[in-house]
Amino acid sequence: MQQSSLTQTTHPLEVTLVNTDAGYGITLAQHPAIPSLSALLPALHNMGLQVEREEQQERAGRQTRRSLLWFDDASAAQLATLTDPSRLADFLRRLFSGEAEDGRLNGLALVAGLNAHEIMLIRAYASYLRQAGWHMSLRYMADCLRRQPAAVRAWLGYHHARLDPLMSRNRAAAEELERVARTQLERQIAALADADAADLLEKLRQLVGATVRSTYFCHSTHDTLPTYLAIKLDAQSLDFLPKPRPFREIYVFSERFEGVHLRGGAVSRGGLRWSDRREDYRTEVLGLVKAQLVKNAVIVPTGAKGGFVCKALPFDASREATQAEGVACYQLFINALLDLTDNLVDGVMTPPAQVVRHDADDPYLVVAADKGTASFSDLANAISVQRGFWLGDAFASGGSNGYDHKKMGITARGAWETARLRFTGLGIDWTQDSFTAVGIGDMSGDVFGNGMLLMPHLQLLAAFDHRHIFIDPAPATAQAYAERQRLFALPRSSWADYNTALISAGGGVYARSERQITVSDATRQWLGLSQNTLTPDALIRALLAAPVTVLYNGGIGTYVKAAQETHEQVRDRANDRIRLDAHEVRAQVVVEGGNLGLTQAARVALASQGVRVMTDAVDNSAGVDCSDHEVNLKILLRQAALPAAATSALLTDMTGAVEQAVLTTNRAQARRILRHRHQPGLLADPCALLQQLENSTGLDRQLEQLPADAVIQQREQHTLYEPELAVLLAHSKMAIKSAVLAGAGAVQPWHHYLLTRYFPQPVRTLDLTAHALKHEIIATRLANELVDRAGIGFAHDLVRRRGWPLLRVTEAFAFAWAALDMDSWLQRHDVLITTLPAATRHAIDTALERGLAEAVHAVLASPAVLSQASWAVFADQLGEFTEAPLITPALLPEEINRRVRRFVRLSAATPLIAHGHHAATVLSALEQVSQNTGFAAITPRLDTAAQAVIARIELLLTSALLAQRGGALEDVLQRLNLAGAMAVLTGSGSDEQLAAAVAQLDEARFQHELRLHVA
Repeated sequence: MQQSSLTQTTHPLEVTLVNTDAGYGITLAQHPAIPSLSALLPALHNMGLQVEREEQQERAGRQTRRSLLWFDDASAAQLATLTDPSRLADFLRRLFSGEAEDGRLNGLALVAGLNAHEIMLIRAYASYLRQAGWHMSLRYMADCLRRQPAAVRAWLGYHHARLDPLMSRNRAAAEELERVARTQLERQIAALADADAADLLEKLRQLVGATVRSTYFCHSTHDTLPTYLAIKLDAQSLDFLPKPRPFREIYVFSERFEGVHLRGGAVSRGGLRWSDRREDYRTEVLGLVKAQLVKNAVIVPTGAKGGFVCKALPFDASREATQAEGVACYQLFINALLDLTDNLVDGVMTPPAQVVRHDADDPYLVVAADKGTASFSDLANAISVQRGFWLGDAFASGGSNGYDHKKMGITARGAWETARLRFTGLGIDWTQDSFTAVGIGDMSGDVFGNGMLLMPHLQLLAAFDHRHIFIDPAPATAQAYAERQRLFALPRSSWADYNTALISAGGGVYARSERQITVSDATRQWLGLSQNTLTPDALIRALLAAPVTVLYNGGIGTYVKAAQETHEQVRDRANDRIRLDAHEVRAQVVVEGGNLGLTQAARVALASQGVRVMTDAVDNSAGVDCSDHEVNLKILLRQAALPAAATSALLTDMTGAVEQAVLTTNRAQARRILRHRHQPGLLADPCALLQQLENSTGLDRQLEQLPADAVIQQREQHTLYEPELAVLLAHSKMAIKSAVLAGAGAVQPWHHYLLTRYFPQPVRTLDLTAHALKHEIIATRLANELVDRAGIGFAHDLVRRRGWPLLRVTEAFAFAWAALDMDSWLQRHDVLITTLPAATRHAIDTALERGLAEAVHAVLASPAVLSQASWAVFADQLGEFTEAPLITPALLPEEINRRVRRFVRLSAATPLIAHGHHAATVLSALEQVSQNTGFAAITPRLDTAAQAVIARIELLLTSALLAQRGGALEDVLQRLNLAGAMAVLTGSGSDEQLAAAVAQLDEARFQHELRLHVA
């Protein structure tokens, strides 16, 4: 596209083609003046028309000016071939009025007789090709198309046959018309001798074939050109697109802005950013959506990302003018996305008007804030509400009627939860021990600012953002923490606002615009510098390589790459001068609060050299997880038709519950990754698992930078490093989610258990099974718990070794998980277990893995167990989840009884796993079944015996926890007033006394754990 000097006019411009003996020309008339000749000539030249002379004409008695432009002989010869001169005159009127965009593609109005709407359409598709990485420039594409006007008209015929609503009323006739038009175009392309033109037209043909919806026919060609044109593509059908190819893509073209929205699946969510990469914004968004696909493995929607660029901003625009234009383009972008999205009106699917759909119903469109759009969520929600979109203010998470991530600090909290697990391996207790850090960001930012306030014992030795460098070589921890709090509370702040009187000797705040910075001897020695004076870029490089406990990324940019990678491959030119190679990093732990701070190859290189690093998708997933809970809660509350005030109050009341659910997922993912790193043998055959995911889900090892089989086999114990395990964990979850959704049918009671426990207590009485995303929520919960608790390869290994379908394995796990009431157990113990030393934590997780495996094997061995009648036995023991008032007799084979008894013995052998009373719940239910069915395999006193074992487990757990703070067993009994309970356990009390003692022990232990956690 070329920037035009033609501007929108306020009065109509008259354009007429003239054909006289003097030659061909055009007359222009307008009040009070016509556009200047200097503006007209380049536009006509781009079309292929050359002006030979101009005649100015004054009309007597009128203020309207007229001008007659005469063309040269070559131009006249072209004009003589026109079959409809008025069509060209209309186009020129739009062009000279500033309505149509200037550029060489406008020559198609002359050589192919196209109107302004058709040229805008071709310009949109050609511009998309450039963003998709096509090697031709727009100028050369225009030249190719101008040489082949007949083929261009055939392309338009194919486009209209496929997407014009008037032609689609009779489906059979429309399909035949499309087939004929496509065949004619293919023949035209095949007959072209011009290889470049043929190649280009073939790509354009494929794009039309991949277009599943378009707003082109929402506007008449007699109307003013639309503000934008939106095209929805089945991107997976386009082989020439770079990987990863999204499930669907919406491209929005306008003279004022452009944008793309890439989605990984039908239910997808991700942020929309205001990009400054006008030439390759799709490449930027594609890299982000790749990371988002992995990150969103833990939530209901799969990954999505969008971005737009403003094309009409003056170079010297003020900050206010720039912001206003960005807001306006963002609002247009949102409207364009909704123009192609189905709606639900009173529960009925309602497609957009005047839009042909070549895809299935597609009503789920949810967006989020991102770079440059952090404060735009309310704008998006206002558009959603105004248009009556079914999601209302759930359309864009994080608005004023939603969860404020900065206020909650949820992203940073999740990042530090994953870091805490890594700290235990270093012997650091972050609640008591000081540790050093270098940070990327400033205190005004959500992720960085909150991250620096969550750790009171953190000693921030240095930090930088795009404006300043902050250095405090020997900070006074409490004083520095208070100053960081002050900066965070300011409406806006930078490191320049830091009170330099509080900075230790030898430190300071330096502007990155300075040519040279002189640091103190202490700083020089700490960083290992050869001199005291260096450039800001060199100083930042030294800080990134500083010997500290933690390198904390809370900013934007990519700062570490692998040695074998080039800066060009990283595609973050702004940071090329300060980026390190992985081997230069000397931090012990890397915490990624921000996205894409390191390349994946850099993470693997760091992990191989002993740095404790995972991925941004693991560290900062709490943000997207929190947004997902918000959206799903809002959908539920809108479905319940609650008043807005009640909805807002409920959301506020549930903030704590949402936080805990989100942080539980963060901890569980990190624990699982560290389990596999700590014990590589848990992945029985990593090569086989990778191959299985490649075959079943399309995992691309090269794209995900996962090692080849030969590389894995050369490593000691066939190890996968933490960043590789993080990617594998995400793909394992995605495979399980896909399998569950593909087989989704009726919501079974054990599914309902998973669904109910996803939502906080105050809304569990609502009709959850009517939730629009109930199947997605169940699938997500199931994938998370199965992979995080049983193992990355657990389900896939059973599929590979035993031949069971993946769906059957997941169903068995769902039943076992619900029957053992695992959610209740995890709610009580998960936070506490995370704080335990690594060895103890791994021992507990080992017992949990074994117990879950035994339970799943038991269900798989007894297919009849997966029935509502069997479930009723368990449901009666699940407290609030009672599904039936009476126990329904059901035949449960001996196999499950044997395996559950074994699970009790495993629990007894590992006292620190307090899973006993849930196993006893199952045994108690089984005994009741036996009494109703006469199933003699179950010993009548099995329940009493199990209760005695479990009581001892509870007592041992309580004493073990208290022993961490000191105290002998006698002191424990005395402190908790458990002497009576112990007497019952060692004596011959009645069943009622035994049950009361167990309850007393359980409550005492829980209250003690709660006090430890609060402390």
